[in-house]
Amino acid sequence: MPADLEEFTTLNGEHVYGFAFTGGREDIWHRLGQSFDGRAMTAEEAMRESHMNRNIRIVPVAAPEGAHWAIPERYFVVLEGDNWVTPEGELVSVPDKVVGEHGEGGADAHANFTIYDRFLYAEEAIRVSNGEAVWSTAGSLRDGTQGFATMEAPPIIIDPDGINDIVRRYVTVTWSFDGSMSTVIGSSNVRAVCANTVAMHLDTAIVLVKVKHTSATATERYRVAAEAWARSQNEAEALKLKAERMVAVRGRKMDLLNKIIEKFEPAPPEDASQRTKTLHTNRVDQIRTLSYASTNDIGDNGWAAWNTYVEFLDWEAPVKCAKGESEMDRRLGNQFDGTYDTRKADVADFVLSLS
Repeated sequence: MPADLEEFTTLNGEHVYGFAFTGGREDIWHRLGQSFDGRAMTAEEAMRESHMNRNIRIVPVAAPEGAHWAIPERYFVVLEGDNWVTPEGELVSVPDKVVGEHGEGGADAHANFTIYDRFLYAEEAIRVSNGEAVWSTAGSLRDGTQGFATMEAPPIIIDPDGINDIVRRYVTVTWSFDGSMSTVIGSSNVRAVCANTVAMHLDTAIVLVKVKHTSATATERYRVAAEAWARSQNEAEALKLKAERMVAVRGRKMDLLNKIIEKFEPAPPEDASQRTKTLHTNRVDQIRTLSYASTNDIGDNGWAAWNTYVEFLDWEAPVKCAKGESEMDRRLGNQFDGTYDTRKADVADFVLSLS
């Protein structure tokens, strides 16, 4: 999973990676950024600790020396350099970096709509909807031309006094300096830590607010984002209630799973080829084997049986890959383009019918 973090040089010539990750509750697996203790912090603190509190400077693009032609009014967007200290106490020199190029107006907007504004958009959307979230990660992509910052929302806890199954939720703000994407605040269950997870977040996010490089309508957009976040919290509560209804469907997990298999993975007819029968047997065996996986060790109930079958659809079911596409890419694509959404919903309704 590529990190795509911006690379800086220490004063003695060694390379380090930034921006740092802020407020992580656990170490980032590829360990290319700093990890903090997950304490509550303001947007300003999150920016400072992730080394994202850097100014924007707009510089006109000049014609090459000696040229006799004029360049239309174009401007470089420059992220100003800084100095910061690594966890090991070493001073790092962060040079100026050209992170975009725009015509008049587009470039100036970046100076007026700062990185701090982007952090505030996400934070304000949570605050005005009476929601809660803690800054979790922040990072730089595509050599500084794009950025992201993530807050962790209160998790959905299924049956806290019983199986205590936890579903995590995040709010992420993404932006660019080169016009490749608008500033977007979205809610999803993906914790953004790198280029791939940011892409996964964008594919699955409920968009709370999407803006171009202007903050002129900030107040109205805060309200829109807050309303969308409030709706997503209601949807999360609905998921929790449905999950806990499935938890209440008691029965031996394997017995419930066999009923799902009988309904949604029916045996082929007697006159089917031996190959078809073998493929079906192997498919059913895979589903049953997943029943023993630690990820599905949440008791003997309908929620555990549903999770087992969903895990099979997402990670074990055969997939057809396009030319040049990896199996993992296809599996992720199936999850995020809704390939199995209808099947998952139907299985959930079937499990509830067994109560």
